[in-house]
Amino acid sequence: IEDAVKALLAANARVEAVNEAVNDASAKQPRKHLVLFGYSRGATTMLYSALKLAPHLAQHISLVVLEAPFDTFEGVLKDSTWFPNASMTLFKSLCNYSGPEAYTMPNETHLRCPIAIITSDGDTRVPRSCSERCAASISQRYPHLKVERLMLRTSQHHIMSIGDESDRDAYIAFMERLYATYCPTN
Repeated sequence: IEDAVKALLAANARVEAVNEAVNDASAKQPRKHLVLFGYSRGATTMLYSALKLAPHLAQHISLVVLEAPFDTFEGVLKDSTWFPNASMTLFKSLCNYSGPEAYTMPNETHLRCPIAIITSDGDTRVPRSCSERCAASISQRYPHLKVERLMLRTSQHHIMSIGDESDRDAYIAFMERLYATYCPTN
């Protein structure tokens, strides 16, 4: 819960940090492909940050990669703990939680690149169901955005890209295909 507290309190600051980073990178290398990556709570923050980019920044993004994103904090607790209500009560008593509205996607986005979502059946921290709901929300709200998906079989939350050999090979092949397709080097 401590990590989630830090993530939720810092989410607005991170949105601004992503804007600044994209602005700086696009100014220094205007013809380069920018790929945004986030893992777990950072994936959720990166998603909302990318969706809120201004048009002059969004045009520079070629791909957004999200590893173990989730739809809402409540969803993670519901799907990953034995006592979600007690966990939420404890969480609310320890921090200034703004509620599920922090996870409201904007009505419109200037983003035009694909969003790749990586999840694993072996992830018990952010279960597959949370990432699937996140992907469904993106597809429903922004039908113009392509959602690419990779489902790993056994890799745990913190080692998706280096989990068992077959998951690792699938991860590498997926990323190579994404880069070849959306970030060509010609």
